[in-house]
Amino acid sequence: MTTDSTISRLRPRSAQFQQAVRRLQEPCAQPENEFVRDLVIQRFEFCFELGWKMLRLKLLEEGVEANTPPRQHSGSRCGGLSR
Repeated sequence: MTTDSTISRLRPRSAQFQQAVRRLQEPCAQPENEFVRDLVIQRFEFCFELGWKMLRLKLLEEGVEANTPPRQHSGSRCGGLSR
């Protein structure tokens, strides 16, 4: 079920996700050490979380109910959003 609320939340979530991915790339360019490794892991987890929330909103917009990551994955494959 698509609602105006779902659509209005998708745009800002998408922008947040894109910014998070850019921020993930920053420490990847740094010399490796334990601090940088931990930072990359934390930023990756944040990107993953934002990504699945954004995918959930997109699937809701398409009329697919997917409240867990496995259901989102199968829903996104059926909807042609992922391979």
